[in-house]
Amino acid sequence: MVVYNTNQTADSNSNGVLDVTEIADYYALKRNIPASNLLQVGLVQTDWRTIYDSWVGPVKNKLNILGPENIYYIVMIGFPHTFLNRSITTLGMNIYNLYAAVPPEQG
Repeated sequence: MVVYNTNQTADSNSNGVLDVTEIADYYALKRNIPASNLLQVGLVQTDWRTIYDSWVGPVKNKLNILGPENIYYIVMIGFPHTFLNRSITTLGMNIYNLYAAVPPEQG
């Protein structure tokens, strides 16, 4: 699955298509990933609830639709390396955490 952040608004070639969209489409084409396995989200990083609602929730919903057993990797395009001053690795945002009933605690 390819998840790309449309809040990254760069359009370096001025063609009216976001760079993250072009990268996601190119990656999907080269890896034969069906269009149904692409997900655009608009990540908002004001607090943990908005991160969950704008990113984790949509990914979780998409996995439920596609069937998590059909997805081996999640490619993230246009996302920061940290969320609210914590690294993605520190947060433990892996496929298992996406099925947690509640967002990670702030702290």
